[in-house]
Amino acid sequence: MDNTTKLKAWKRQSNYMGKDWTGWLVAPCGRHRDSDSVERANWESQIERIPESETVQIVRERHWAVGWVEWLAIRPEDRAAVEAAERIAEEIEGYPVLDDDRLARIEVEDETDDDEDEDDDE
Repeated sequence: MDNTTKLKAWKRQSNYMGKDWTGWLVAPCGRHRDSDSVERANWESQIERIPESETVQIVRERHWAVGWVEWLAIRPEDRAAVEAAERIAEEIEGYPVLDDDRLARIEVEDETDDDEDEDDDE
């Protein structure tokens, strides 16, 4: 594995029961059941920029605290995907939102959903 990447290598936690992702890198953005609008917007932007392939996998796992999590696993030999993930990491270091327009759309959708939920309660 190329140790010059800024991405973290996946590490098995002592209580982890899922698939072994040893040798894979973890992309900077993930999401879970309770993710806020920024996390969801960044996740969508990330998977648009780094599409799933044999060397890029969307990992979906159950989690006791948040119901489920999704994260992006990248093989280190996929230099294009690694470089794209590193650019994303650098972008969110400087400003936490990858795509303001996407975030605005998600926030409007969330607000609309909240309004519909309130209407259902009446």
